[in-house]
Amino acid sequence: ALDTPTVIRSPSARHRHPAPPQHPSGMIAPAKTTAVTRVAALLTTIGIVATIASFTTPSASAFTAESPADVVATMYKTWSTTGFTKDNLPALITDDYKLSFACSPFVASCPALYKEYSGVDGFLEWQAATNAVFDFKSFQMVGIAPLAGTNKVLVEASFIPTLVGGKTTGERLHQVHEWTVVGTKVSSFSAYVKTADAGVQENLLEPSPASVVDAAFAQWAKGFTAENAAPLFSDDYVLDFTPPPGSAPPKSKFYGKYTGIAGLLEWQTYCSEFDFSSFKMEGRSAISPTEVLVEISYIPTLKSGKTTGKRVSDVQKWTVVGGKATAFKVWPGDYAAANDLF
Repeated sequence: ALDTPTVIRSPSARHRHPAPPQHPSGMIAPAKTTAVTRVAALLTTIGIVATIASFTTPSASAFTAESPADVVATMYKTWSTTGFTKDNLPALITDDYKLSFACSPFVASCPALYKEYSGVDGFLEWQAATNAVFDFKSFQMVGIAPLAGTNKVLVEASFIPTLVGGKTTGERLHQVHEWTVVGTKVSSFSAYVKTADAGVQENLLEPSPASVVDAAFAQWAKGFTAENAAPLFSDDYVLDFTPPPGSAPPKSKFYGKYTGIAGLLEWQTYCSEFDFSSFKMEGRSAISPTEVLVEISYIPTLKSGKTTGKRVSDVQKWTVVGGKATAFKVWPGDYAAANDLF
């Protein structure tokens, strides 16, 4: 028998997901004092190990003109007022400045603007590319924290990922920005985000496997048709809900293998035998650029009311290529008990 894959319910590994401050339109909201305990928890969650004595609102008297924190604060101020230009950047960044605008590892198709930029010319190229795509009017600089004894500065920022055309996630995302300062100039920038939020900004431009899976579940709840399934499933889609090896033959066509959108719609008719009111999605984890594991739980119950009375968990593996699901495999938690309901 095949081993059932493991789904990570609450991912907490660190992923680089840079989204530095962008459109210079004066939209940075006033910074506010942030509780040390909350910031410490945020940093721990995303894997940054640091001891922060304070994380407070920057002010004109808070830092000397040459302090790393003041240098970083000047970057945000410049971005929000005049914007970055070929004239002001040489005084703000080093000649070898590195800005790594890399995709999340779980984004299948990475937009072209996600790459590493260097120096003044690279910085201006990045600014032009991102300003053409993203609307960061919701951006807020929440707080700033110089790391004692280092030339590193952490900034907590938040924003609602939104495209210039208006497409948005509608949910505020929090990041920690890490700046490296040499003398009175910035030499590098990185950003960190929770694993659960990794890829959400890129996914506004290119759908990720996880976002396709989420959309498929949302549509399943409403009901599939040939029209609404076509954008989500490939023509050669394979749905494999066959019983585990060595199990008794299925008593319902719900357990079987189906191909294409026509097969998906046929399988959906057999779903109608069940009462899915107890259905829950327990967790999902992208395990590769094209694969997502999902754990669901439910109490096997027929529309007639017959039930096992016991909650079980299934593990599903979705394969997504080119923005569409191409395969779906299920490992049932208790096939025998559910099959005996028929």
